[in-house]
Amino acid sequence: GQGKNNNENDRITDGTDYIARVGVNIAEMVGQKNAVYHLAAAYSDGKLPAAAAPSGRTEGRGLTYFTSAFTGANMDRTRMGAEAAVAIGPVKFQAEYTQANFSGKSAGAAGVNFDRDINAWYAAVNWAITGEPYAASYRNGAFGRLRPNNNFSPKGGGWGAWELGLRYSNFDASDFKSTNPAGTGLIPATLTNEANAYTVGLKWLPTPNTRFLLNYIQTDFDTPITINNIKVDDEKAITFRAQFDF
Repeated sequence: GQGKNNNENDRITDGTDYIARVGVNIAEMVGQKNAVYHLAAAYSDGKLPAAAAPSGRTEGRGLTYFTSAFTGANMDRTRMGAEAAVAIGPVKFQAEYTQANFSGKSAGAAGVNFDRDINAWYAAVNWAITGEPYAASYRNGAFGRLRPNNNFSPKGGGWGAWELGLRYSNFDASDFKSTNPAGTGLIPATLTNEANAYTVGLKWLPTPNTRFLLNYIQTDFDTPITINNIKVDDEKAITFRAQFDF
């Protein structure tokens, strides 16, 4: 339906989604225990009310650069995704592509059919500077947390795990335009339907359940967006997070 921890305002329209995912680690099949050659695909199908129309916010969690409107229209949502990853020792290459399709008919007697796609993908490379193998963190078709070879100790003897990452991501919702008929995926003329982002990140894990993340993220908008009457071409963000779980 409308997502985790969101109220389901229309239980008839946004009923159960059907979701499937299948993956394989070819390295395990051929006996390469210190590597991961991962392939996976996913599919989901369900219905959404107009209130759950898609929107887009930068990876830096700053500006909302994309919103859409399906006023009064209920819609079918189909999502397809593909994943690939190669990890050899402390180096990992990973990419993912997803397409979400929204289709239906606008409200009113003169309802207009619509069929809109959103395409997004990213490619990333990570390096565990302290040598932790990514294969050790791979379970059940997904990568989990790295575990330091040596936990950090203020008395010396261990630095924890350090990881450097680079990522490029692209968002393409060019089917959504400010000139679309009302109720069929209309976006404001002040926003954009395409963006891409570059991220450089540094992660420190003193222990397996403690981590600190520092990221620099630059998001470039395909066309300038207007925020508080100011035109903006991009967003530059520095984010920091400290996390402990138990």
